[in-house]
Amino acid sequence: MKRLLTLVTALIMIFTLAAAALAEENNVLLQVVDDCDKLLFNTDNVTLKGNMEFSFDGNWFKTIDGVYQQEGYDACCDLKVKSPKKDGSVKNSGYTIFDDDGAVRVVEVVYPGTYKTAGSIKNNTILRASSRTDLVINAFRMLANMADAFAEVTVGTAENGGKTIHLKLNGNSTELLNTGLMLLMQFTGDRFLRMNSDEYKNQTGKIGDYVSIARGVLATTQSMSIQNAEMTLKVNDKGELEAAEGSASVKLTTNKDGEHTLEGKFSLEVSDRGTTKAEHFDESKHVVPAKN
Repeated sequence: MKRLLTLVTALIMIFTLAAAALAEENNVLLQVVDDCDKLLFNTDNVTLKGNMEFSFDGNWFKTIDGVYQQEGYDACCDLKVKSPKKDGSVKNSGYTIFDDDGAVRVVEVVYPGTYKTAGSIKNNTILRASSRTDLVINAFRMLANMADAFAEVTVGTAENGGKTIHLKLNGNSTELLNTGLMLLMQFTGDRFLRMNSDEYKNQTGKIGDYVSIARGVLATTQSMSIQNAEMTLKVNDKGELEAAEGSASVKLTTNKDGEHTLEGKFSLEVSDRGTTKAEHFDESKHVVPAKN
């Protein structure tokens, strides 16, 4: 789920940061940028619900639905994943992670009624801040200085004094924007999949050689180019993000496998700020799986 949240929220930050320079007279976009930063790294009580659907070279390969609850140092992450099998049927997988003040239990969809334990660094925010995350955010902030070359933005009024913001990249993505996306992808692989981006250049296989398309893309992609992207945001009267949905298409250039197209659409809902009650692990409903 944190991979999903990272990607979705970072996409929101990319677009809003890119468009901010176009609407400095209306600070709603700048408020959204600040709120995305706050949401990931400085919010200790919130609920997020997200969905992402991916296709590779025109073929669907993964749908992810997730709910994440943060309540102080307690958190619950429920992730459901669907992907195609070779016989044409759909594989259901995913997991629920309960983090009760650093005591982590993982319940997998394919092994209901059992759980595994895992180590954790106590954290009371969605993502743990680091010098690497600061670098990623600062790279996106630089995009605002040249946003008028590739972004279009429309701001409207929503109920309760809020705003709706429609963002669209016009097809002229800059090298800095593409580099920022590449940096985000490497950060995601490093932190959540333990794939060392310093070794990517040494990978010589094709995407299909890896256990999943996601790992193959991370390991073999040498550059990325955004082909088209658009998104609609909804914020309240405080400039806080409440919902987002959008789609994007990215061209991938690999070191051995030529060029490929990765497409995705997503949605994100943010709710219960300050009132979230994270679901806790109930040991009476699960048993520890036997060791092999």
